[in-house]
Amino acid sequence: MKYKSTPEVAKLLGTSLSRLSKAIYGNKLDLPENGLNGVLLWTDADIERTRRFLGHQGQLRSGGTRRSDMIAAQWCRLGVLFKARPSRQTPDLERLLIDTATYIPDNPPLFVMSVAWLCHYGSLVAKHRLAQMASKLEDANALAVLG
Repeated sequence: MKYKSTPEVAKLLGTSLSRLSKAIYGNKLDLPENGLNGVLLWTDADIERTRRFLGHQGQLRSGGTRRSDMIAAQWCRLGVLFKARPSRQTPDLERLLIDTATYIPDNPPLFVMSVAWLCHYGSLVAKHRLAQMASKLEDANALAVLG
């Protein structure tokens, strides 16, 4: 398992180090594991929990994250109007739906736009493949979004 430092996590989440520190030391988040000299060691689970927390606090929506920007770019490629440059390649539709379900709690407009797109183009989705991919998800919120 590879650990990340707090500055790396702030950069990855697209937020400032001060916002991340306030969330941690304001007793709003559980502290990640401590390493040498009190340095926090962040696992992927710690980072995802923090991403969700900051997203619910409205602290990631303005700047976004690289992953959410990539999801928006893929939807733009499919014709959905987000303020993003369309991706260069046509996205894997079922993977995009899984990724979208994971990030909807952090980006409510993503839900509205993806549902509108599915109403018009849902027949293009390989439902058996989507069901197979969804069966491997461990995120209860994403599973609830997918229905």
